[in-house]
Amino acid sequence: MSRSWTLKGGLAVYRSAGSEPSPQVVMVHGAVDRAAGMIRVARSIAEYPVLRYDRRGYGRSNASTYPSSFEQHVEDLERIIDGVPAIIFGHSYGGSIALSAASRGRQPIRAVVSYEAPRGWEEWWPPPPAATVDPGDAAEHFVRRMVGEKRWGMLPTKSRERLRTQGVLMVHELNTQLTQQYSIGEIAVPVHVGVGELS
Repeated sequence: MSRSWTLKGGLAVYRSAGSEPSPQVVMVHGAVDRAAGMIRVARSIAEYPVLRYDRRGYGRSNASTYPSSFEQHVEDLERIIDGVPAIIFGHSYGGSIALSAASRGRQPIRAVVSYEAPRGWEEWWPPPPAATVDPGDAAEHFVRRMVGEKRWGMLPTKSRERLRTQGVLMVHELNTQLTQQYSIGEIAVPVHVGVGELS
């Protein structure tokens, strides 16, 4: 059974034990999400310990720990790794955090799996929402596109409102990706990149 605790800095972390002590698998969620969004994947990994955490401003993590920079997210991940050999799985914005941590080489990261990490600094990548767009509307549009209209319509009103409030975080995070935060060439461990087409 998973157990949770709060790290220094107000981050809620969930750990599932594995049959082997290491490497640990650390999962980093994307924008408008939380650690619970990766629980099904975590449950499929029985061999190694799995750590999931709510990034700053999401889930049970303290909203007052809202980061002033992308670097803060990377430092949070490094603190969670805490010197234990790790395989990092990052989804979307979490993929950017994982790749950045690996490129810095300050923790014993053994491999990175990145699923649909944004590349906002590339000319071909869609720009973040304009300043004139309401962040709540931007978050709702993002989630509707991800889960579909039917599933969005089934969400309780409270859940929809919570997702809309995360729009400010989402827009902030998208804007941090306008500057290149890492270089694949600086990563000295295996990197696996995934892209979805059928969701």
